[in-house]
Amino acid sequence: MAFSSQSGKDPSSKSPSLRTWTRSLALILLGLVACPLVNGAASPHSSVPVRMLRGFLPVVSVSINGGGPFDFLVDTGTNTTLVEPALATELGLVPADRLWITTLTGSEVVPRYFVDEMRVGEAKLADVELLAAGLDELHRVDKKIRGILGTNFLTAFSFRLDYEHHRLELFVSDDRPEATGGVRVPVELSERRMLITVESKAARGGAWKLALDSGVAQLVVFEDRFAPGFTQDGNCTGVCATAVHTNSFRAVEAAQRTMDIAIGKTLLRDRSVAVMPVEPGVERPPEDGLLPAALFSAIVFDRVDKSVVLNPR
Repeated sequence: MAFSSQSGKDPSSKSPSLRTWTRSLALILLGLVACPLVNGAASPHSSVPVRMLRGFLPVVSVSINGGGPFDFLVDTGTNTTLVEPALATELGLVPADRLWITTLTGSEVVPRYFVDEMRVGEAKLADVELLAAGLDELHRVDKKIRGILGTNFLTAFSFRLDYEHHRLELFVSDDRPEATGGVRVPVELSERRMLITVESKAARGGAWKLALDSGVAQLVVFEDRFAPGFTQDGNCTGVCATAVHTNSFRAVEAAQRTMDIAIGKTLLRDRSVAVMPVEPGVERPPEDGLLPAALFSAIVFDRVDKSVVLNPR
């Protein structure tokens, strides 16, 4: 559920000067570029069960430094991994430094850690970056959640997130997941943000780059990324307003519009889009908005050819 870092530094650097964006549960947790360093898996294919919250938030069991398992939200929209401060203390983690974490409603400094090993099923990664931040909004949904598994872990593997069968499958770098049906589209990895090109008459220039996000329930697009005049009331049908919540519980009021979008050759009709207002003086990521993974029965990321297969529901 996140936007992106705009550091421009080597993502493997452990410099304390990096700024992070991270978005929280229902719709806006922003975070920093993570640095997965050593990739190893005891098995070429790890398949673990997924527990779904509210029908769209996937949760899996994660082990850290041999401890756990702990319940983590799987978030393809957050480019680092987050833990609640209590878990960092429980694991005896020592901060490497401190970083800014910024949401649409403010910023705070949080500690950064590097753990020896993180494991999901048989898939494991070494020297993984974690940030400790409050998960208040997420805890209102499920108090068992101890963290958010971001793309610094996920994109070290090819993976399949299967909403229909409630499974997460992770593959080592030389293995590629099978994908039948659906539409295969290129994915742009921007500081480990998974950006998908989505065409729409509502978009400036005819297309948006949206971050594929398993932490949101609906499409979100910044209001200044729309074609002129499209966000006026005349383009609204049905419910015309919604609220986007941050991890601080502060709601950002957003207009809601219905429109058609196209991903590759697949047309998705009458999709509800939250028009995110632009806050003065607040940094924003380069992507135009968020594409919910829950729109699809499964998403398959192939790290070999940098593509995603999407199976519309």
